[in-house]
Amino acid sequence: MGSTTEITPEAEELKINNTEEINSTDIILSIIGWNPILKNSAVKEKERELNCGNLWKFILFAFLALLDITDTVFDFILSYRVTIIESDEHTAYGILLLIMTFVCRLLSVSYMASQKSQMNKTGSFAVLLFCLVELTIFLLEDGASIMLMANDPKKRDFVDYMSMYMSAICGICYCSSFVILSTYLWVTKKYEWNDPHPVSIIAVITMPLCAAFQVFILFQYVVLNHENKDLSAGLEIAVYMIYGVGSFISISCSYWFLWFHSTDLILDCDGSECTLIKKWALKKKRNN
Repeated sequence: MGSTTEITPEAEELKINNTEEINSTDIILSIIGWNPILKNSAVKEKERELNCGNLWKFILFAFLALLDITDTVFDFILSYRVTIIESDEHTAYGILLLIMTFVCRLLSVSYMASQKSQMNKTGSFAVLLFCLVELTIFLLEDGASIMLMANDPKKRDFVDYMSMYMSAICGICYCSSFVILSTYLWVTKKYEWNDPHPVSIIAVITMPLCAAFQVFILFQYVVLNHENKDLSAGLEIAVYMIYGVGSFISISCSYWFLWFHSTDLILDCDGSECTLIKKWALKKKRNN
């Protein structure tokens, strides 16, 4: 292999030629859960004539995206009702849920923009990023929804039940997808888990644990709370702490993966052929 240099004008041109411009349609579609990876994986699936590997990725993307937007709709309705219509002692939780709903839509747009700038990758790493973003959305948005419902053990209506069960489904699906895919990439050595970055370790360990704790609170004090029991003082403090820590870690890890780690590219030249490659991937390539 020839010499390897830092980003050069040629490398930058190569990157630009493999990226797409972001338009208003992309932004609107990303807000409602659809993103370029779904479209691109569907196109590649058609080109490869039902390649099973790409098919399961498209199915996973579509299913998680559908869960995301459905959950968002009911969380928004719940937050609007608590904040604007009812305006009782739980208004603060409603405001938090409303804010986090908008924050998570911005995160969805950021994911779309990041993938557009990274040549619309549809490999395992792209799926991992999607699962990471969706798990972050669960910790931020559904975590606020869980705190609201756990601190307001009243008689539930249709919106409460839909928000409750959608949060449960999202928590289980996003957390399990992230853990399973992370484990798969580590076992198959398709990612840098052999020499992991500290942010990778933090994300893989803390985010699923925080999500599991929130799912526990959801089932114990919302779904199965038929006696309308309240959170104990100690557990209530733990819920606040886990939500705060989990939110900070998840949003930090997500944006680090999307905009810093994922764009850590250099030019790898082999003879007259040059390609953009991540620094950790080039390091592993040299070691092998």
